[in-house]
Amino acid sequence: MTPPLSDRPSLADRLAATPLFWKLPARARRAVVERGVARQLAPGHRLLDAGAANRALFIVVDGGVDVLLPGADAPHVHLGPGECVGELSLIDGKPVSADVVAALPTTVLELSEDHVWALIDSSAVFARNLLRTLAGRVRHDHTVLAESSGARRHFERLSLVDSLTGLHNRRW
Repeated sequence: MTPPLSDRPSLADRLAATPLFWKLPARARRAVVERGVARQLAPGHRLLDAGAANRALFIVVDGGVDVLLPGADAPHVHLGPGECVGELSLIDGKPVSADVVAALPTTVLELSEDHVWALIDSSAVFARNLLRTLAGRVRHDHTVLAESSGARRHFERLSLVDSLTGLHNRRW
């Protein structure tokens, strides 16, 4: 069994190496850990449901979660220790866009909406790191969409041309 976060004084120090807490002062990291709530997730446990409201940011402490887009056969992305989930729906106030499911036994640190906004208001470093995290997610999703679009165009071309003769087929 994983000890409570309060019994792990090094957690605030471990967070220093994560993208969300990079260059955040140690005092601020300790305050985040103290105000956060640890949640233990068994494999398969849904942390966030697509379409549901969300009022928290979750930081993966150990283990990992999969982000599952609606209708997808495989995880869109796997997030491990130090990464966060729930930030987009928390910031824009809209429903969660994907399911987030524990892939392994996982511990997350839950930060309430009020605490996250207080951190954003009081720390330019935290706000900048959150912005970098969001920008990285947008860039990753753009890359995935571009690759998917390219594959779709390739298969459309293959369906319109006879592979033996190279001539257009009747679908063309």
